[in-house]
Amino acid sequence: MATTNCSPPFLFLLFLPLLFQFNLGKGDDLQLNYYSQSCPNAEEIIKQEVTKLYDKHGNTAVSWIRNLFHDCMVKLTETQSIQIEINNQFRIWDPILNQGAHSVGRVHCINLVDRLYPTVDPTLDPNYADYLKGRCPTPNPDPQGVFYARNDRETPMILDNMYYKNLLGHKGLLTVDQQLVSDPTTNPYVENFATDNGYFHDQFARAVLLLSENNPLTGDQGEIRKDCRYVNRN
Repeated sequence: MATTNCSPPFLFLLFLPLLFQFNLGKGDDLQLNYYSQSCPNAEEIIKQEVTKLYDKHGNTAVSWIRNLFHDCMVKLTETQSIQIEINNQFRIWDPILNQGAHSVGRVHCINLVDRLYPTVDPTLDPNYADYLKGRCPTPNPDPQGVFYARNDRETPMILDNMYYKNLLGHKGLLTVDQQLVSDPTTNPYVENFATDNGYFHDQFARAVLLLSENNPLTGDQGEIRKDCRYVNRN
C-alpha cells in the first residue's frame, strides 16, 4: 500500500503521537516543539516509522485509535466521560462520534456471546445474528483463543460512517453500539452521521482531538499499564 494513497482519517491518526507536544493555552505543562532541542527530527522520524508500520500491517491505524481511547478514558465510567466532555465544552454528540471508531477493528467472541446465547438479542438482525453465530459457535469461547467478528463486514479496514448505517440496520456488534439507536436521545445523531460520510470524518477528527486533550499526564505522572484496558492495581 503506497503512502501517497493514505486517506485523510489515516493521516490524522499518523500524527496522533505528536498531539501531546502541543500547548493549546489550557494552562497545562504541554509544550509546542517539546523535542526541538533533544531530537529536532522527532516528528519526521515518527511519521516515517508509523508509515512503514502501516504499510506492513494495515491494522496499525486501528490500534492507534484503540490505544488513544483506552489511554484517555480508562479511569472513567460512561457517565463521567460524558460529564467531562460537557465541562470541557465538548458537544453532547462527541461520545457518539468517538464510538464511531468501532467502524474498524474486531471484537473477540468472549465479549459478544451474551447477545447470542442462550437466546439471540431481539435487537439483532436475524441474518446478522446467524453470521455472528458462525464466527462464535459456542457460548463459552476459549478466552485465550483468537475467535472474533469484524465490527464492520462491509468496509472492515476503512474508517467511515458504515458503522452508523449498520446500527440503523440492527447490526451493531456490541450492546453499547446498538443502544445508540434504541435511545431516542442519541438516535438522531446516528442518523445524521449515517447520511453524510464527509460530515462524519470532519466531526470524528475533531472529537478524537478533543479526547486526546483530556487531562494529559506530564512529568512523572501516570503509569505503564500491564493491561491497557485497566489501571494497575496498587
